[in-house]
Amino acid sequence: MSSFLGFIHYEMFRKIQFQNFIVDKILNIAKLHGYNYIVDNTNELGVLEEGNLEDIIDIKNIHGWLQERVGLVERKFALVTSQLISENPLLTEEIRFLMYKLGKEEKDYRNPKEAYELINSKFLDGMPCDKAIGIIEEKENLISYKVVTDMHLNFWNKNEKLYWDLRNEYINGVLSNSDYKLCELSKDYYEIRG
Repeated sequence: MSSFLGFIHYEMFRKIQFQNFIVDKILNIAKLHGYNYIVDNTNELGVLEEGNLEDIIDIKNIHGWLQERVGLVERKFALVTSQLISENPLLTEEIRFLMYKLGKEEKDYRNPKEAYELINSKFLDGMPCDKAIGIIEEKENLISYKVVTDMHLNFWNKNEKLYWDLRNEYINGVLSNSDYKLCELSKDYYEIRG
């Protein structure tokens, strides 16, 4: 581990890698259905570097380097998903099921708070200093949270609801392994409760 990099930088890079993993899965759906031009359009945005963070990051511009990669994977996720669904709306369910299935693979939590932390460790909501999501209430069998600033809006434009629907599918997959459920109380206000 580099002396310049802290836990938060590695955590951000893991989130970037996870979103890139989702993009790759959706690109596979595009390829499977013959939408190679969507694959090409998405890949033209750039490629996320592979390797250990300390070997690939610009140490002189850590925050900027991470912010650029956040933007890259956000743009790719929005582009491939929006174009694919626009081209073939029937693929919406396939992408939703993919997100649910990926969530279902997660099992490492014992209560709503740990489920929330697991989910928060996967998804990008800007940089940590943005404080885009805030916990409202926390009890033994409940955690409620609010999207304070939708950091995805700039990438998804008029499709931001699609982003949150897909994210919620992932969360429902995570929670399918427990007695907890996700409740959308209003736009931008959620609970995970037993």
